[in-house]
Amino acid sequence: MAWQESGFKQGVVSHVGAIGIMQVMPANESWLSAMVGRPLNLRDPHDNITAGVALLGYLTSRTSSDDYAIASYYQGLGSVSRNGFYSDTAQYVRNVQALRNRV
Repeated sequence: MAWQESGFKQGVVSHVGAIGIMQVMPANESWLSAMVGRPLNLRDPHDNITAGVALLGYLTSRTSSDDYAIASYYQGLGSVSRNGFYSDTAQYVRNVQALRNRV
């Protein structure tokens, strides 16, 4: 996931404002901090990875498969639930799964 999101580069900020290695949206920082039980700083590599893993765990627990969790990470859980995978989301899922299978 981190390779697909940022190439493992902490300094990356996406065109929509996602930050760091795991490309976490700043709007999610507070609830992810509450989820992990401590304040997170998305600009810190350790905290960014912690936030991304917590988010992925949350999505995994609320979806029926790894593909849906990965798609929700990229597209958003509500959007995937309402609209299914967009074409770019389907490609994202394929990319992440291909990277996963190489490890």
